[in-house]
Amino acid sequence: MATTPSAKLLVHAGDVVNHPWVGREWSDLHAALTPSGQSKNWLTAIGNHEQCVLVKSCRSGQAQGFRSYFHGASNGYAKQRRTWFYVDYGAARFIVLDSFGNDLPRQRAFLAKALATNAQPWSIVVMHAGPFASDSKRNNDKIRKAFLPTLEKYGADLVLSGHDHSYARGSKAGVTYLTSVSGPKYYDSGAADWQRGGAVREVAAYRTSTYQSISVTSTELKVSAIVGHRAKGAWPQTTVGQVLDTFTLQAD
Repeated sequence: MATTPSAKLLVHAGDVVNHPWVGREWSDLHAALTPSGQSKNWLTAIGNHEQCVLVKSCRSGQAQGFRSYFHGASNGYAKQRRTWFYVDYGAARFIVLDSFGNDLPRQRAFLAKALATNAQPWSIVVMHAGPFASDSKRNNDKIRKAFLPTLEKYGADLVLSGHDHSYARGSKAGVTYLTSVSGPKYYDSGAADWQRGGAVREVAAYRTSTYQSISVTSTELKVSAIVGHRAKGAWPQTTVGQVLDTFTLQAD
């Protein structure tokens, strides 16, 4: 917010806390959110940590903490859970999914409807784990099978995700995929899962935290990834505050 005070919407791709059973982490989160939360809108996907998936010795009470603090829109879809929803904001429709939910087929049908009925120029999809893992040790085949054909069939423009603790951007069938990390925890980076899924990884960085500034008009969607932190061994050579990556999509 210090560098982009005019931002109207703040988007987070999940894992807002590390240990969902620790009250202090929720307190710290809301202390950090309070200044911007008083005047800005937040759009937040649920991650695996908030619901104790892939987390050892974890307690979440069925993600009660996350569900208490973050409420998604009700779009009138049958048996829709409030951790997946869409909202139209400016020139874009933001579709938020729960990639660690146990109802991926229902979410896939919801995604298809949300994309097919979008009257806005842009479709931006947000999910914690994306279709292509940036971590070289991971295989996101489950996410690909659940969502990739739908994203391509209905022409999503941009898919934002986290989970893999490194930066990567690539594309497949006209859809741009961007994974980033904003905290100080990092994983190794590789292109194996992008190649496994038939996508091209175009830009990558590791041990580098970024935040993304996204500008949306009716004709143009511009994204800039800005370095917020560098750890020992970070690649490529950058400085805090520098634009690591930038790209622009043009409306058809």
